[in-house]
Amino acid sequence: MSVKAPGWYQMARVLAIVVLAAIPVAIIIASLPSSPSAVSPPSRTVARCRPGSSGGPNCRDDSRSRPLVGILQNGNFLAEQIGPGGSWVSEAPAVSQIAVASDPVHGPLLGTIQGGVFLAKQGGLSTGWVSEATDVSQIAVGSDRLHGPLLGKVSNGAFSAKQGGLNAGWIAEISNADQIAVASDPTHGALLGVVKNGTFMVKEGRLTAPWVREASNVSQMAVASDPTHGPLLGAVTNGTLVVKEGSLTAPWVREASSVSLMAVASDPTHGPLLGAVRNGTLLAKEGGLTARWVREAAIASTASQIAVASVPSHGPFLGLLRDDETVLLKGRGLPAGWRVAAIAVTQLVAAG
Repeated sequence: MSVKAPGWYQMARVLAIVVLAAIPVAIIIASLPSSPSAVSPPSRTVARCRPGSSGGPNCRDDSRSRPLVGILQNGNFLAEQIGPGGSWVSEAPAVSQIAVASDPVHGPLLGTIQGGVFLAKQGGLSTGWVSEATDVSQIAVGSDRLHGPLLGKVSNGAFSAKQGGLNAGWIAEISNADQIAVASDPTHGALLGVVKNGTFMVKEGRLTAPWVREASNVSQMAVASDPTHGPLLGAVTNGTLVVKEGSLTAPWVREASSVSLMAVASDPTHGPLLGAVRNGTLLAKEGGLTARWVREAAIASTASQIAVASVPSHGPFLGLLRDDETVLLKGRGLPAGWRVAAIAVTQLVAAG
């Protein structure tokens, strides 16, 4: 005779089996993160690069936000990114002209003419040169983080430009060019300047944009641009320095008379930076076209070239090349002192 277990006993056995089977599932669920946001991403090491190196995806090269200076010394092109650990780097021998630019994404951009051949490099002072064009008599370079390198050249009097890469195609701009200048910023794009038969003309935005006539009787000109303040144009006409900012059609502002040398730069934080040699004295101003001039150096009476640059993290930077081929530099604010940087120099360039 078999004895049948009561109904409550059978129910208890079933409940116990269910509870025991659920324990491993509960353990697995408890070990999972409660939401995707709770998942910690793998750590990524950011290495500090050697100044001037080409770097890499995990390499933060702080030197890319420093002023960049180039000199032509005894026929050799040397470049330096100003700041801690910076020093002159030999770039190319037997060159006749140099140009520099920089942006925080693509790094330093260097250009030079060697035996009539235009060579360029970008990304680091130790990267390799790229041959750009032959029969070149003048060059100019610019760069910004969005559009990349901007190159300008004069070959047989014809001004051509390219933007976006060192291997991009050249676009014919204008013939019979006497002077050229280029600049670029992420908002306004390319800015090209040319002096042709004494007339200063500028175009902005696209390399195929129309030229805008700016001034006549121009002996010197310079251009700069930044995304906040827009284009900055400077020109010396009949010995008077005039400057405009913000638009190609903006009015000219008379800055100084009896000017023998001039240079301009601009950055989003500090605004326009102007340099001028007037009656043998180097003057500079920053922050606005109507700002007061600051007397920088009486040694400019023997100046043959001046260069200016402006960087948001470093502020204004000034360079002076004297007739005795000595380069003097000052930076990190206009009150900073001058230092002798090099001798036997025949060309000086600078960029932010």
